[in-house]
Amino acid sequence: MITRMAGVQTAEIEATTRAPGNGVARTLSDVLAHSAATCPEAPLLRRENPRQAAEVSYARFDADVDALALALLDRVPEPGTRVALFADNCRAWLLCDQAIARAGLVSVPRGTDSSPAELRTIVEHSGARLVLLGQQLDLGLQNQNVGKDDRSGVSVVVIPEELGAWLERGRALAASPQASERLASAHPTPDDLCTIVYTSGTTGNPKGVMLTHANLVSNIDAVNATLAFPGRGTMLSILPSWHMFERIFEYVSISRCCCIVYTDTRRLTADLAEFRPDIVAFVPRIWELIAAGMQKKLDALPARKRRVVAAVRRIGRRALRTRRGSALRRFHAWLARKLLAPVHAALGGNIALAVSGGGSLPEEVDRLLLEVGVPFLNGYGLTETSPVLTVRVPDGNRVGSIGPPLPGTELRILRDGRVVDEVEAVGEIQARGPQVMRGYYRDDRSTRDVLADDGWFSTGDLGSRDADGWFRITGRIKDTIVLAGGENVEPEPIECRLKTSPWIDQVMLVGQDRKVIGALIVANPELCESELGRFDPKDEALCERLRAEIDGLLTIEAGFRKIDRVGPFCVMDRAFSVDDGTMTATLKLRRHVIAEQHASVIDALYP
Repeated sequence: MITRMAGVQTAEIEATTRAPGNGVARTLSDVLAHSAATCPEAPLLRRENPRQAAEVSYARFDADVDALALALLDRVPEPGTRVALFADNCRAWLLCDQAIARAGLVSVPRGTDSSPAELRTIVEHSGARLVLLGQQLDLGLQNQNVGKDDRSGVSVVVIPEELGAWLERGRALAASPQASERLASAHPTPDDLCTIVYTSGTTGNPKGVMLTHANLVSNIDAVNATLAFPGRGTMLSILPSWHMFERIFEYVSISRCCCIVYTDTRRLTADLAEFRPDIVAFVPRIWELIAAGMQKKLDALPARKRRVVAAVRRIGRRALRTRRGSALRRFHAWLARKLLAPVHAALGGNIALAVSGGGSLPEEVDRLLLEVGVPFLNGYGLTETSPVLTVRVPDGNRVGSIGPPLPGTELRILRDGRVVDEVEAVGEIQARGPQVMRGYYRDDRSTRDVLADDGWFSTGDLGSRDADGWFRITGRIKDTIVLAGGENVEPEPIECRLKTSPWIDQVMLVGQDRKVIGALIVANPELCESELGRFDPKDEALCERLRAEIDGLLTIEAGFRKIDRVGPFCVMDRAFSVDDGTMTATLKLRRHVIAEQHASVIDALYP
């Protein structure tokens, strides 16, 4: 079954999305330029970085992009030259990203939390001639030419130290009569390569995903056509800016003349209260923490107020089962905002659009947010698809779904080498549309493995389609655990279920070629302290409590098979994290790294 969003084709996107900043851009640079012309005095940014306030308008920012683009062209004039951009969320990141695009160059982005060895590999594999660093890093590159005019090697620019001088040079160039002609001649075409994004490596070595300007603009337009982005609203940005999920939401926000506010995990709660954003786009792990905080507040309410919350949630459950456009859905949204204002205050109290993406979302988190009236949507995509393929829409929103395909996007289910039409049939999701990548840079073999000549892209994700054409993710092919008896177990649904326990912060299933499933569990240290008096991974009382939680959650009544039950488990002495390389920048488990780092622990589970 090939599914499209009913009644909407690619040509119709252009006809229906010509709000400010939408449907008129042909390249990424056009998006910012159009908004700067439409809303020149509107604030684009309110912070230099998560720690430093510094408001900048669309007009000022666009002029700075022109200046930096001219300075870049003065240094690397060849069209399509790769420019590595290794920086974290800040004004300089966005400025460099946009200037590289405007100059017709190709950005190769990454955050500074990656290891120097990984960054060096990206520079060398991509053939980047210029490296822009958000902080001083020793990448050990050969032929470094820091501050020199020799263009034969790799030049490295430390942004905090040198960006000001580059901008001054660019402004001087912008004052010349030839500036406009120089920018016009460098302006990329839609089919030109815009960025090479190296995947975060959840299942192996990263690959360079080649995305064109047309890929990105098609996704910006399709997201705009699907979601009601509030014009001139405020977006709170917390995910790494180089990651495509965050990038596309920043780009769509720019197309709507919105204001972006950079934050981080330490400031998130305070910034939600201070800036009261209209738009938030978080990964599931952050939504899990927000939902846990909400639940804790709800549990602490007096009995009378808990009854009010329960009534609102019951109405919410009924509303979620109703057809599109129902009055009950509208009534529930109004009632929740009126009666559960303290709960909504956890997100600032002004949210118009809340989206989860970048990983598997536990259904209990999904359900809680919808039942308390958060305008919450879940989406799906990959770096290789620019990234969005599907997203739920408010009218007809349903728990556990990733929604229908974006306009102009086709999805189908492939099982045993054939396309299946049956509703709820599980197989690999394949996608085709204008957002699908050109291929992997300098890796034809990997490209052929996932991208067919007719444009169908194999996502590697397992999923199904319901009768309305909405999709659901059930697992990932490469994550599938095959037990010694030949049974296949999809770890993500089980892990998501286990993380609904307040005792379990993180979990990774193991058991490839073993008789039963095992688990590496990171327990909630605060709950251990309060309930057991201490946190000790080897504490017998903790292990007994976790065993009860596991067995109580993975029941047949909850939809799990006997083979899905977790047998041996180990309580880890520290959490999985980005710092130790066991999680990606978007807080997904890097399973192969965890398996390598804790091979002896896993072996000990199976004596």
